[in-house]
Amino acid sequence: MGSPVHIILQARVNSARLPGKALLPVAGIPSAVLAGLRAARSGFPLTAATSVAAANDPLAAAFQAAGLPVFRGPEEDVLGRFVSATAALPDRTILVRLTADNVVPDGDFISLLVENLEAGDIEVMGTQAARGLPYGLSAEVFRLSALRRAAASTDAPFDREHVTPWLYRNASSAPFDRLDGEMDFSCLRCTLDIPDDYRTLTNLFEGVSDPVGIGWRALVQRLAALPDAPKVCVPQNRRGGARLVLGTAQLGAPYGSVRKTRPPSPQQSVALVRTAIRHGVTHIDTAQAYPGSEARLGAALADGWSSRAQVITKLSLLEDIPADASHSVVQKAVDASVAQSRAKLGLSTLPVLLLHRAAHLQDWQGAAWRRLLQLRQEGAIGMLGVSVQSVEEARAALAVTDVRHVQLPCNIFDTRWDEAGIPALAASRPEVVVHARGALLQGALLTRDTEAWPKIQGLDVAGLSNWLARMVEKFGRRSVADLCYAWLAAQTWIDAVVVGMENEPQVVDNAALFARPALDNVALAEITRARPSVPAALLNPALWPRPAA
Repeated sequence: MGSPVHIILQARVNSARLPGKALLPVAGIPSAVLAGLRAARSGFPLTAATSVAAANDPLAAAFQAAGLPVFRGPEEDVLGRFVSATAALPDRTILVRLTADNVVPDGDFISLLVENLEAGDIEVMGTQAARGLPYGLSAEVFRLSALRRAAASTDAPFDREHVTPWLYRNASSAPFDRLDGEMDFSCLRCTLDIPDDYRTLTNLFEGVSDPVGIGWRALVQRLAALPDAPKVCVPQNRRGGARLVLGTAQLGAPYGSVRKTRPPSPQQSVALVRTAIRHGVTHIDTAQAYPGSEARLGAALADGWSSRAQVITKLSLLEDIPADASHSVVQKAVDASVAQSRAKLGLSTLPVLLLHRAAHLQDWQGAAWRRLLQLRQEGAIGMLGVSVQSVEEARAALAVTDVRHVQLPCNIFDTRWDEAGIPALAASRPEVVVHARGALLQGALLTRDTEAWPKIQGLDVAGLSNWLARMVEKFGRRSVADLCYAWLAAQTWIDAVVVGMENEPQVVDNAALFARPALDNVALAEITRARPSVPAALLNPALWPRPAA
């Protein structure tokens, strides 16, 4: 290695989700100290950089007791802290940035990153985009000269707090990809951010005789062997979210048209949601109109779990608001719906809020939509969108600039979107996320029982079931569900699919199906050519005739 190398371990005691986490013992050693001792095995000099806040006094003392040098600088200006901690080092120094949340990186891992940086003749490299690494096996390497340019060039609070964003925008960079094809543990997690992470790390190091010296590869293998470690991970889409979205209409009340299912218990709901997140699910769908769903989901996302997945909820149906209601009445109803969702979900900001009825874009002279735009501006909502039922509603939603998320019903027999040019229209709005629901028509596509299907004139249940079975066999799919999911995965204009699940085994099974390849172009062409036509009334379960009470 031609350049000097110095490691900066960023650490602090304060943590909203897990207070005092830096001092929590892992293998009998404060977690931040363990991170520093493992990194120091590289042989490179290391400085633990914490802030001057009095709360960090015990942390600084713990580092010093372990023989690790400490630098104390600004609390919020972490970029400034890094620059001050390295003031005596030459410009050509390569800095390694570690955070004390991550105890698995070791000297070998750090050396690998440094070698990659030097071989690429670049200024910054991180593991964020590295395929196959567990979340928490991470570090960044960059040249001190570039860091000093960043400090002199930006006063943006985000840049100053997070150290490297300016570098990725302005310095030469490349992804760390040395491990591509070597291993895939991307669904595993070994950071320390929420109480469940602490349980994982204590289990990971239990029985390890040398917690400082054990290699990172050995730890990753141990991590994969833990009893609750996921064996499969839902793949990501082009936006970095998961291809599978957990639907939660069934969490709080009986649900389903083909067969009614009883909701899981509160404890089972928590386990179901957290199992989905562990298997890579990044978005969870709910609504004010789903009885009990938001409250159940809020309980599952407590204890820091809300940091690991984004909630998509929907505005109240506003059924009690008359068509001639005043703007004030509409605004109060919208405010009440948003406030109730925030309270039940335990969120200060709703990441994504959809209109449950597309008509509410225009109803009451647009008063509901205007109020949502104001609430987004105030920070109560992150992204706005619309749940649509038809081609016409999809067109109307995609014509609104502030709509950034569209959810629509779509399945393997549904030709209307292609025929109406919706994929091209969605492509013209690349910033809009598109999620599909109803992939299995509430389970109807999985059964040959004619009585279980909706009573729709002209519906040939036997013909549809036989065709599905032939396609499963012809294209080597595992099941009808696999075929239907793979068809949707091949629709490049659809980012993810909302699937409701009743228990943990279903979560694991669906994760495994979504991890399988999408249908190829040959299969898509065959399906497009040969799929049976179906009555329009079949395409959206929300419009099915309901049996008499």
